[in-house]
Amino acid sequence: MNDELHVLFGAGQVGQSLAQRLLAAGKGEVRAQVAELLFAAHRRGEVQATVGRASDFYGPGGAATFVGDHFWPAALAGKTVRLPFDPDAVHTYHYIPDVAADEAASATVAWARQH
Repeated sequence: MNDELHVLFGAGQVGQSLAQRLLAAGKGEVRAQVAELLFAAHRRGEVQATVGRASDFYGPGGAATFVGDHFWPAALAGKTVRLPFDPDAVHTYHYIPDVAADEAASATVAWARQH
């Protein structure tokens, strides 16, 4: 059973070989290619696979997140918070314990279907 969590950058260019795509790819293109390969193997019956997708994270253990160590210490100290994105833009954030619970549930259901 293969269970992967991907952040939401899953887009890439079409019409290039795998080598070309990986050499020229940003994170999103590589993730899209990995998902494509994984699900092709899943369709052939070689592996059982799930992929969870989420965008930016916040919550316990989120030390390197935009609304983690970069945000709360300054905000709670009443200091100016500088964000590398437009805080007024529509965006989705995922609570780390929820993502972990979803990944555990997805892997458990997929594993149970095999046995």
